[in-house]
Amino acid sequence: MNNQRSTPPLHWLKAFEVSARTLSFTHAAEELLITQSAVSKQVKNLEYYLNANLFLRERGGLRLSEAGKNYLPSVKRGFANLEQGTRSFLSHSENVDLTIKSNYAFASFWLCQNIGEFMDIYPMVRCTISPALWEQDFSDSRADIEIHYGEKETFGPMTLQLTEEQLVPVCTPKIFSRIRGPEDLANECILDLTGIGDNWDYWSTQMNLTDLVFRNRHFFGTFVLALNMALEGRGITLAHSTLVKSIVDRGDLVMLPNMSVPSRDNYFALQNSYSPASEASGQFLEWLQQKFIN
Repeated sequence: MNNQRSTPPLHWLKAFEVSARTLSFTHAAEELLITQSAVSKQVKNLEYYLNANLFLRERGGLRLSEAGKNYLPSVKRGFANLEQGTRSFLSHSENVDLTIKSNYAFASFWLCQNIGEFMDIYPMVRCTISPALWEQDFSDSRADIEIHYGEKETFGPMTLQLTEEQLVPVCTPKIFSRIRGPEDLANECILDLTGIGDNWDYWSTQMNLTDLVFRNRHFFGTFVLALNMALEGRGITLAHSTLVKSIVDRGDLVMLPNMSVPSRDNYFALQNSYSPASEASGQFLEWLQQKFIN
């Protein structure tokens, strides 16, 4: 379609962006508070405008076409820029917003204990922090800064590696008093994790203790749950050394000596590619680097 202007109407683009995120015109309609037919019509108008099919409409639902996959990042960046600009415009002139989406465990056991220092250094920066239970929770992130747990190759060369994690068994001092060596773990309550590689099976392999049988073993969906159970004195869990340092320093938990192994992954921070770089983002990354690297 030949047009004098090159940018389609925003409501067409929004219908496409929400439909691409939900892969459903019905769900998009619910989010946009319009009818399903209106969403479908707006997407069709956009496809006609671009002279390209953005979706493959299949019996089981929607699927992005190659054209849709190529176009979607530009649309996301455009809305992120609009959101950032509007947020800045509506804010008090003396305040600068910084949004941070962080791995749940990192947010719970490191960020919340330390970010007060950043707030004191930069009192004009207004922080919003939200947690991510799993990596897929970052898929539609609009945060300025993201803090992930994983492999560096996953996040790209501009990623700031924060830690070199050790995976350590931790427990209360009362339980620790009963432990003389790894073989004693067989008689203790073991708090394990599901869905991640840093579990007791990995630990046993790294310690060459594959014959060790845990007779009393329970499973939790997040590191935070397992660590809170350990704090309650309910058993022994594996922890990332960086995140439990303050807890161990307080004496609430004890690291079992000579039983740490390298974690499979590490914590990383990066600037969200869909958010425009800001001075506050740079200040936060610089502060993180000073905390972990310098």
